Formats: sequence, C-alpha cells, structure tokens
Amino acid sequence: MIRVFYILTDEFNGGGDPVVPQAPKNYKPLSVAQRTDWNGFLDYVGKTPNVNLSNSNALFAQYKKSNPNFSLSPTDLQNIQYEQYQLRKGEKFGNMDQTQLKYIRQGLPEAYLNKPLGEINGKLTPETSKLYYPQIGNYGTDIENYYKAKTGQPSMPITSPLVGNPVIPTTTPVDSIALKKKYASNPYLADQGRYNWGSKLNNEFPLTGGKVKDAIQSASKMNGVDPALLYSSAMEEGMSGSVDAKYSGNASEAYVDWAEKNNDKAEEYPVDSFYNYGLDQFAGMAPALEKKGYLPKGFAEKFTTFDAGNEKGEKLKAAAFKTDADALIAKSAMMRLAKDQLEEHTKKSGIVLTPKQKDFFMLANYNGGEGNMRKMMQSYKDKGYLKDDKFLDSKFKPASYGGIYKNVQARLQSAAQLKSEGFL
Repeated sequence: MIRVFYILTDEFNGGGDPVVPQAPKNYKPLSVAQRTDWNGFLDYVGKTPNVNLSNSNALFAQYKKSNPNFSLSPTDLQNIQYEQYQLRKGEKFGNMDQTQLKYIRQGLPEAYLNKPLGEINGKLTPETSKLYYPQIGNYGTDIENYYKAKTGQPSMPITSPLVGNPVIPTTTPVDSIALKKKYASNPYLADQGRYNWGSKLNNEFPLTGGKVKDAIQSASKMNGVDPALLYSSAMEEGMSGSVDAKYSGNASEAYVDWAEKNNDKAEEYPVDSFYNYGLDQFAGMAPALEKKGYLPKGFAEKFTTFDAGNEKGEKLKAAAFKTDADALIAKSAMMRLAKDQLEEHTKKSGIVLTPKQKDFFMLANYNGGEGNMRKMMQSYKDKGYLKDDKFLDSKFKPASYGGIYKNVQARLQSAAQLKSEGFL
C-alpha cells in the first residue's frame, strides 16, 4: 500500500502555471450570516447517509425545510467556491487585502489551507462539500472583526451581522505568534511547537476523516478521561503527524512491511497505532479492557494486528485501526486502566494525592508502567515532593526518575495550556 499526499499547485488545468480564477459574473461577497449558514449546511451534508451530492437542489430544499431561515440556494455555489479559493490562495477576500489575509492564514492549519478545491463550476462536488469558512471562537465566521480586534486596524464593512453558530464549529484560526511569545519561557511548550497544538483540534484527520476534536471528546467521554490529557498524550506519542496532511501517510517500518504483503487488509486498517498513538501493548490487553467495559462490545472488529518490535527489542503484536477515532478510544481505555490502577494503589498505600498529582502519576503509570509509577510515587513522597504541587512547576528539576518526569510534564503542561486557552 502506498500513501501519497500532495498539494495541488493547479486545481483547474492540471499543470503549468496556476490559473487564477476570475470572480463569477455578478459576484457578491457572502455575508457573515450566509457563511455561517453554509457551515451548518455542510455539517448536515456530512451527517446525511448515502448523500447524493449531484442533486444539490434536493439537498438545499431538504435542509431549508428543517431550517426555514436558511439563506442560501444552489445559485450561490459558484460564489462560495470562488471565496473558498480566495481564502486559501487568493490576494483578496471580500474587503480584506493580501496583508490582512496573510495574517488570518498564519493561524489556519495547513490541512485547511491545502484542501483540494476542485473547479469553480457551481456544482456541489465532493471537494466543495468539505470547504468550510473559518470559525473563530466568539467571532464565528466574522473574520473581518476578528482581524480588527487582534490588530487594532479599521474593520471592513460587513454585509450583515453575525447570526447563530454552526452545529459543529469548523477550523479555528489561532494567533500562533502570540501564543509562541506567551509560552516562550515554558521549556515544555516552546519545544516542538506544543503551544500551537490547540490549532490542530479542528483539523480533519487526513487519512480516515472526521474532526479531531470530535474524536477526542467522544473517546474521553467513553472512559471518563480528561480530554486535554488524552489529546496531549496522543499528540506527544505520534498523533501530531496523524493530524497533519504532510505526515499522516507516515508509518512504522513494521507496518509498511506488513501492508506490502496484506494490501487489502491494510486498506481496511490504515492507522498504524504503533507509530502514531503509542499503543504498543494494546492488542494483547484488548480482551481484558473490553471485559472491564473500557471498550465498546465488538471493538475487536475495529483493529487488526501485525508483528512489530519496540525500543527494548521485544517482539509484540501491534494494532492497526480502521480509523483514528478508533485508535483514540483504545488510548482512552489504556488511560482509564492506568487511572484505576493508580486509585487502587493509593488506597492500599495510604498516600494522599492532590487532583494535579493524580493526573501526574496516572500519566507516569501509562508512560513508565505500574511498577515504576509505584516506585516513583514512593520516592517523591520520601523526598517531600508530595507536600505541595511545586514539583509540577515547569522549571522544577527532580532528583530521580528524570526521564519519566520529563515525558509526563510535557503532557501535563500541554494539557494545562489547552484548557487555559479554551481549546478543551
């Protein structure tokens, strides 16, 4: 199986210099309310089973029947397609010039900017059905006033005020430059661009589809795991590649070897959790996790196994999943197990932990194993670290278990930032 991801340099003529599309005849920029309506319509299309995109008239009519205030019709499709191009590649969007657009684009994920656009033909194509307007927190689709608020520059005229919000928010631009400056003194967040991980939550998984944030929230709800901890842990262990179109095709050597011999199977199970989610031991533990209720019944159908070896040279059965969302459910089950093991140990040992310390040692259990977690907790108790939460400060240097400490802190610091900035 060969995975190829590329950026189209010319969506319209297949080669040579890109063709810059002209504005459709009688083009009029969509209002903020119309952009919001379009996002809501796309959510509806995405949830409709066996949707027939070629019959756009029927789809628009069906949606308007349950949403009487819906302000768009198929005649608006060409204008929407043109604006989606302008947002990503053009030099002007409505009344925003190239400089202003550049500011907006710097916070948009690459997967959003590089979405295949298809032709500007007024038809509801598969490409068009995935082209959302950016959704910016409380500003909704009002990117003009978002720009004004962030830069202090004069706002551009808006055709009508923001009305409502889509059922499911779309890509959220983030001022990554401001975040980088804000967290520059935090050694964990400054490293590997962790300060910017929140901007990836509204990406779609390039390989298997579905919104990242939706998958995180669903998996965390399944097992009562903190969504910020689940996300930061997954991103730390390879998911940062899964959410990026540039790297989502990457896989471990073991998976590639297996996929070359089992092409049909690999097409069905394209997610290498050994490489992208740190689920080295999951396959062997899956039956017990399902028995405990940490996995949905019949979850065995969601993954298959292949031969691999970990960094210790140990041979193991690694798991390949049907979707990234399935891999996250598996990860939440493993974290739930680590959490339960921690609670059992603290009850037996009589060690009392603060909520933040519980998060720390749950991740230490997940990262370093139950035995190391117990030894580490006792060591930190003996050293007096557990008297307060000071050992959780980003500048703290522990006297023992430095490797596990560093790995856990990276996840904790990222999770705290995600909550502080309102991403999760």
